[in-house]
Amino acid sequence: MNLKNKKFFVFGLGIFAVAAGAMFVWHFNSEMQSNMLHSGAATAGMSLGETFNSPSVQEIPEERAPVSAQNNISPGDPDDGGVPDEISAGDASPAAAVAPIAAPTSSCGFISNALLSHKIILNEIAWMGSPPRAGETAGDAAKREWIELKNISGGDISLSGWKLADASGKIDVPFGADDSIAPEKFFLAEHGALFPFNLPNAGSDLELIDPSCAASDEIDASAGWPAGNNTTKQTLERDASGYGWHTSAGAGGTPGAENSVIENSASTLPVGATTAASASTTTAASSTAISFFDVTIGFAGDDPGSIVSVPDGVRCTTICKGSFASGTALNLSAHAGMSSEFAGWSGACSGTGDCALVVHAPVFLTAAFHAVAGAVPAAAPDSVVLSGHLLISEIQIAGASSTNDFVKIMNPTGATIDVGGWKLRKKSQTGSDASIRQFPPGTVISSAGFFTWANAAGGFAESLGAQASSTETLAADNSVALFDASGTLVDAVAWGMGTNQYGEGAPYPENPASGAILKRKSAGGVLIDTGNNADDFAL
Repeated sequence: MNLKNKKFFVFGLGIFAVAAGAMFVWHFNSEMQSNMLHSGAATAGMSLGETFNSPSVQEIPEERAPVSAQNNISPGDPDDGGVPDEISAGDASPAAAVAPIAAPTSSCGFISNALLSHKIILNEIAWMGSPPRAGETAGDAAKREWIELKNISGGDISLSGWKLADASGKIDVPFGADDSIAPEKFFLAEHGALFPFNLPNAGSDLELIDPSCAASDEIDASAGWPAGNNTTKQTLERDASGYGWHTSAGAGGTPGAENSVIENSASTLPVGATTAASASTTTAASSTAISFFDVTIGFAGDDPGSIVSVPDGVRCTTICKGSFASGTALNLSAHAGMSSEFAGWSGACSGTGDCALVVHAPVFLTAAFHAVAGAVPAAAPDSVVLSGHLLISEIQIAGASSTNDFVKIMNPTGATIDVGGWKLRKKSQTGSDASIRQFPPGTVISSAGFFTWANAAGGFAESLGAQASSTETLAADNSVALFDASGTLVDAVAWGMGTNQYGEGAPYPENPASGAILKRKSAGGVLIDTGNNADDFAL
């Protein structure tokens, strides 16, 4: 063979080798795809393209959204009729084929005995899942749990830094940086990739926590959900008249909308209301719908005061607001601040006296206050109070000595209160909890009266005439809390920058200097309690 023919022969062998290699690769890929499809990729809900392209969070359908590894539940809850509403780690279902997505971490945890700000509330909970959609199995519908939030603060709130958590530590779900709620609007957190919570049918102690690690709302259903029906899929709804709960009027509830309002004429529970323990039985009872209407009071002028309602129900932040049943006879009184005077009402009322009206529709008012140099505020009537419980009114954490500490408690109610067995507790800068003092049996605080605890060192408590004393001390970045004899949190105050503190809303940002007293503000001679330590106290 001459040189020219040899070159053509070698070139031909090269072409043949390339073609054979291409055929092998095509056959190998076809076999791989076939094997993967037959070995379970198809059962994971993936298409051929998805086999080689990992889906992002947004690409994961809700019905196979990953569940947290710590929330794995065993087989069917009896309340679900034996249908499991959560998937165990070894389940061969579609959800088990997708790796769990780790939620962003947060330093805020569940807060025991929290004082609630109620800026955003847990408004409706589908702990039982949802009614099946067309073509949907009962098991898949049971997984479609959701939690509805409502903003009752009067202002826009960003949910960045907020989270849902439970006492067991199994639910720890942050909200997104772009999530927000407008006033009187709703936010629906649906079980799925973004909100991987699972609500046990037996109940849960669930809490909504703000970025400052303060609790906004809580439902302690650790002994069973107070309402809702797993059989009919009626949801757990918040009462319009307060912070109680009832069962929704219809299956599936009212996600993203106002709750149904039910009054049961035969018992203390709304018609259809059942706990998780008795979800299989529903007592028939006659019911009638009751309308509730919001009463909203805005402020005008350069020195806002405060508004008090009889019956109680109006709460003030940047505006004042309450919800009252149709037909309620309502009396509103305006109280000027330390250097202002009340200039009068506009809207549903006029003049400078009390506003008396009957609620039959939404009510809108404006209360105008004007600053007056050197004005002396009028004393509030004895029958008017801004709070229905004891309030921590003054705190000192150091005086002439570092142990010259005291806490003063005031009774702003119209009745004498027996505080025998009540407890005053504190938290250190790091959040370590300790008892300051349990009050002796028979101790009472009269209406408009005060009770003082002080440190006993050097005769300090005796010099103040304190009613109780101990050797405990207070310091910078601490907090104190008052509990009644049953262990219910009554009031709490935090100051400085401590972690995991007792408190109400945001802590007062500064630490009192030696001899300085952290005092609760007042309006018209009445102590203010807006649910936020940063706003309610001053040095």
